[in-house]
Amino acid sequence: MTETIETTEPVQPTPPPGGPASPWSIRDFRLLWLGRVAAVLGIQIQSSALLWQVYEIARRDHPIAEASLYLGLVGLCQFLPLLALTLPAGALADRRDRKNTVTLSVIVEAGCAVGFLLMALHGDPPLWGLLAVAAVFGAARAFLAPASQAFLPMVVGRRALP
Repeated sequence: MTETIETTEPVQPTPPPGGPASPWSIRDFRLLWLGRVAAVLGIQIQSSALLWQVYEIARRDHPIAEASLYLGLVGLCQFLPLLALTLPAGALADRRDRKNTVTLSVIVEAGCAVGFLLMALHGDPPLWGLLAVAAVFGAARAFLAPASQAFLPMVVGRRALP
């Protein structure tokens, strides 16, 4: 005759190797996703407001053809630092603490937003000043992108990564 031993504790299933299959079940992933959505929304709002302000100033002071040129210069001032710094920023994100890189990039972006605000409150900001702040904003985005994208594999397990 065999004896059966009853236990009072229920047997917990072992978690699957590599973490859960759905990243949405991970709290840190949901926070990271919400943070990215907020950041992208803020960047788009700031870029739209900058373009609107540059267009209004350029339209008032220059012919319409030159006003369109200034809008293109805003995009160029944001894109060139992004293009030039993306590879060094990726190498920096691999070698340095990503959290510090993201934090510093967000602080620089916030400084750019304050700079845009102060120039807007000035009433008649110089176009060169707006373009210079746009270039710094593009440089900050160059460092933010690779460092923040490297957070995803650290937050979710191997199973949820795809």
